[in-house]
Parts: sequence; C-alpha cells; structure tokens
Amino acid sequence: MSGQNLEAEEGKIPDGGTTPFLVTEEGGYVPVSPHGESQLYDIKEDVLAENNIVGEEGKI
Repeated sequence: MSGQNLEAEEGKIPDGGTTPFLVTEEGGYVPVSPHGESQLYDIKEDVLAENNIVGEEGKI
C-alpha cells in the first residue's frame, strides 16, 4: 500500500496529492479517490487501472 495523509483545502484534495492504493494479485483498491469515491480495479484484466469496477456484481 502506498499513500499520503492529506488535508482537504476548500473540500478538494490538493493538486499533486496521493491517495492510498492497495494492490493484490487480483485487484487494486482506492478507499478514497481525489474525487471522494472508492475505486476498484481488476488488475488482471485492466493492468493500467483505467476502468473502475466498484459496485459491479461478480467482479473481484
């Protein structure tokens, strides 16, 4: 896992900030993205983590 402790400025994550990203053999998980939502990626099928699958049934 990698990440940085950030404090929102005017309700926004500062530019250049990072958010936690947990990676397993099957997936990548972002508990809170810069936009405030959770994200989940199927790393086996989406190596560049471009397609957020959070909420899709039957996924990892």
